[in-house]
Amino acid sequence: MSLAAAPAVSRLIGERTRRKDIANWVSGAGALALAGWLVLALLIESLAAPVSAWVAPDALVESETRAYLRLSALGLPFIGAFLFLRNMLEAHSVSRPIMWLGVAALPINALLDTLLIHGYGPLPAMGAAGCGLATAIVQTLLGFGVWWTLRRHTATRDLRLTVFWKEVELQWPIAKDYLRLGGPVGLSLTAESSLFALGGLLMARYGTAAVGAHQICITVAALVFMVQVALGQATAVLLGRAMGARDAEALIQTARLGVGLGLILALAVCTGFLLGRNAIPALFSTDPAVLEFGAVFMVWAAAFHLSDAMQAIHAATLRGIHETQAILRLTLVAYFFVSIPVSV
Repeated sequence: MSLAAAPAVSRLIGERTRRKDIANWVSGAGALALAGWLVLALLIESLAAPVSAWVAPDALVESETRAYLRLSALGLPFIGAFLFLRNMLEAHSVSRPIMWLGVAALPINALLDTLLIHGYGPLPAMGAAGCGLATAIVQTLLGFGVWWTLRRHTATRDLRLTVFWKEVELQWPIAKDYLRLGGPVGLSLTAESSLFALGGLLMARYGTAAVGAHQICITVAALVFMVQVALGQATAVLLGRAMGARDAEALIQTARLGVGLGLILALAVCTGFLLGRNAIPALFSTDPAVLEFGAVFMVWAAAFHLSDAMQAIHAATLRGIHETQAILRLTLVAYFFVSIPVSV
């Protein structure tokens, strides 16, 4: 849902909306976003035990899984705040601080995982629970980091966010507007992630080598896909500005430029996957069976990256002009009625 917030705020900026009114929109939409993440955290907490019992093969794994889910859920409201406020910054063309927050989070997460999972000095070895706690701590730091950035950066420090429960009548219509825009985006991403999760589960039928190769290729594909996501987000923000300013020429040029750059990048990635189909899996494993599977999977990764990149940039373009219902309809048909049955 948070992805819909950036083009929405960008449009308000393009329309030269008063900063107080933009702050009210951010407050109302942010309240709804935070409430959704709190509900998700409570849901994971309540379902941790039955889900762990269903997926875990033995009592030890069940206990570890349950502890991980419960502790990692503590950070969900904070990562939700991070995702929403990050979009507010991106709507104001502020992206570099977000990059540095992400870069800083990587070593902190690695250090906390090492200390809490294996133990060090007075810290006991917590196993999977330590991993969940480390995740929650890093998510909390990211949430406070982006809040501090929003309050301190010259482009956004004039936004006076209100306490939402004091002005419910004012902010409820804003929250509904955010839900109308962001709801279809959230459901679309849920459908997409469900397909990839199902693919990993289905691959387990073919042994550890196939699972390992699949995990390598899908991780590499997801990593380079982030470039397309970033390009799409920039396109959506600029389109929102052009819509707000009612600048038809800028709207068309931005859309063409975003799609054109996305296509060029996608073709470059596909070429890299094909040429490196043997070398890329070898960076992660020396198992001959994994390498054999990986070389084949990289060819398929190249094939689906082109279409995946194009759908990502076009979906972002539609978000930029506030058309999210079409994204949802197309996604549900593509994933639930085509991709999932074909995968099975």
